[in-house]
Amino acid sequence: ALQVLLDAKAKGRVRAVGASSHSVQMVAQLAADARFDVLHPIVNRDGIGVLNGSLSDQLAALRAAKARGAGVYAMKPLAGGHLRYDVVGALEWAWARPEIDAVALGMASHDEVAMAVAVEAGKPVPAAMRAKVAAAPRRIFINTALCNGCGRCVDGCDHQAMSVVEGKARNTRDDCVICGYCLPRCPNFAIRMIVADTGPA
Repeated sequence: ALQVLLDAKAKGRVRAVGASSHSVQMVAQLAADARFDVLHPIVNRDGIGVLNGSLSDQLAALRAAKARGAGVYAMKPLAGGHLRYDVVGALEWAWARPEIDAVALGMASHDEVAMAVAVEAGKPVPAAMRAKVAAAPRRIFINTALCNGCGRCVDGCDHQAMSVVEGKARNTRDDCVICGYCLPRCPNFAIRMIVADTGPA
């Protein structure tokens, strides 16, 4: 796949070749490889979801990438919903980091877009807007490709809304109170808190 992209770049069909990873080890390898023009790493204020290393390790790898001229397009600034209670602070941190050129931010409503634009512009976010965004219905999402069925999320759920079925974590939405306590229990960052599907805006 990489060679196909490099050939396309040589022919002028694409301008940049990039790669994405949650792993510090992989990001460090990509940072040192001049074939990659853009890195798309997980990076957020609390280092949640950064695998095989710490946030400081990840930032060091990104500085190395920047030093050789690569672009950094960061993902998961809200850590898959973990930082939903401090959206403004988490976004301010991400946009202020010298290691980061751009941030991939998922937004599910007009209010979330307006809030993100206000934060990026350095404008105050009205309390009513923060409250409205915070009150949006949420649900637990489990990335089964990352789940190894360890059961730590089950042990951390006081409402018995988590279980392991056929080697993968499962959330019983009827019992789930969306407290989010299961999220930090997962060593593989397989559990996320996302905005619930509410139909067309």
